[in-house]
Amino acid sequence: MARAEVEKKIAKLRGTPSAYSPYGNNLKGGLVEYLDRGWVLRVIYKSGSPAPWVVNKNGVAEHWPPIDESVLDLSVSKVSSAKITR
Repeated sequence: MARAEVEKKIAKLRGTPSAYSPYGNNLKGGLVEYLDRGWVLRVIYKSGSPAPWVVNKNGVAEHWPPIDESVLDLSVSKVSSAKITR
């Protein structure tokens, strides 16, 4: 699943709009933690790639869309009060 889809689903569950965009993200992949009401969703993303410029067969440069990060692994767990730091 692409990260954009994950971000949309999480935003919907939280009742907030998603501000995620693969155009604005650095697409490096790695671990992202989403904390909500004492639970944490940990998602490890595979890296994507930025939007490339490609020269088509007519010699015209086209700006293709980026390749979004994708989910490699995920887990959900209850956060103990000892783990919460501010």
